[in-house]
Amino acid sequence: MHIITPEFDDSFSDTATIVVSGRTRVDAIITVNDAFVEPDADGAFSAEVTLDVDPNTIEVVASISTGEELSTVLSVIYAP
Repeated sequence: MHIITPEFDDSFSDTATIVVSGRTRVDAIITVNDAFVEPDADGAFSAEVTLDVDPNTIEVVASISTGEELSTVLSVIYAP
């Protein structure tokens, strides 16, 4: 799994939403903060996440049928 946006783990945002996008295996099941996101035929995925003011933790998990799992935790600070 490769996260494309946001570009850095510790990101800042001045908007109330952020798009988390990336690429993974086409047979993976993706969740972003426990919400299912279906990858396209090339393994690309994206999800819009609503942010709370101050620090936000966003967990992206890719899992496949064999039980293997990769996860990434992103930190985004929303400062309107």
